[in-house]
Amino acid sequence: MRGGNKLVIVGTDDKATLDAVRWFVGEYLSDGSAGASVFSLPEGFSYISERATPPYLLSEDADAALSGFVLKSEKRSEPADGIEYVEQIYTDGSGQPVRAFAAVIRRGRGRFYTGTPEDGTVLKDMCATVTAEMEAAARSGRSGILAVNAGFFDMNGDKQPRGLCVKEGELLRPAASYPFFAVLNDGSPVIGKAVEYSKYSGDIRNAVGGRYLLMRDGKPFELGLGSDAGTERHPRTGVGYREDGTVVLIVVDGRQSGYSMGATFADMCLLFKDFGCTEALNLDGGGSSTFVLADPATGKFVTKNRPSGGSMRRIADSLIVLPPD
Repeated sequence: MRGGNKLVIVGTDDKATLDAVRWFVGEYLSDGSAGASVFSLPEGFSYISERATPPYLLSEDADAALSGFVLKSEKRSEPADGIEYVEQIYTDGSGQPVRAFAAVIRRGRGRFYTGTPEDGTVLKDMCATVTAEMEAAARSGRSGILAVNAGFFDMNGDKQPRGLCVKEGELLRPAASYPFFAVLNDGSPVIGKAVEYSKYSGDIRNAVGGRYLLMRDGKPFELGLGSDAGTERHPRTGVGYREDGTVVLIVVDGRQSGYSMGATFADMCLLFKDFGCTEALNLDGGGSSTFVLADPATGKFVTKNRPSGGSMRRIADSLIVLPPD
């Protein structure tokens, strides 16, 4: 439908609309050099999702928050049955590299466990690296396949998580005002706002807190547009999941010119969408962002990314993927 200087593309549902936009841009407006992202629209175009609260408009502000990632190389391996490890190298709109590290865990093929210092339940004034938390869990008989850092924490205070922390059904820290990622007793993943915690509180086996819901119902949600937190590029860690319960973990390195420049929230949203996720949550990033994988041959815990501080930061909690029960 054409009216004035606007072209409106309407589909039977959001997926159909986005597919139509992707086709239209690729067919008529692209020189073929850009990536095929449905959100990387040319100047003057916008995509509106009315399900987000408030409605999310991808326009000039969001264009500025997208770094123009184009995938250049990808390596995939399977460290365990039903669990895929993915390394990706992108270039951004300036030709600078961006490195992403991801794990795709099919439902029932891995169990999520909240890693803590010394694998304990006392968090006050306690911190440890992701590797140290994996080692502590292994000493307790829970040898992990992989892990990433998890919740934001009071780095300059008592070191406790700022949001939800549940370990094997025990509430260690309340949700407060932070959104969360949880795995229920039946293995179902859940991402929710703090006010939604009460709906699941009696059924949560393990959970960690985050900040900013990147996706809800397959739509961009809280991308931090207009704030430094969302639109500046930094190392990032996030968790998302598909409709079938497959969970995706992503770490993006940043703050390292010539190696990896980092990502905005909008960039992270696109990465999760490319992995098929409909829900996604931003976890602690910056110098905390860490991805550790157990070497399938030796069992040794190997840091796969390059933390921006030059070494692994001591953190409050982590998300460890164990073999299924």
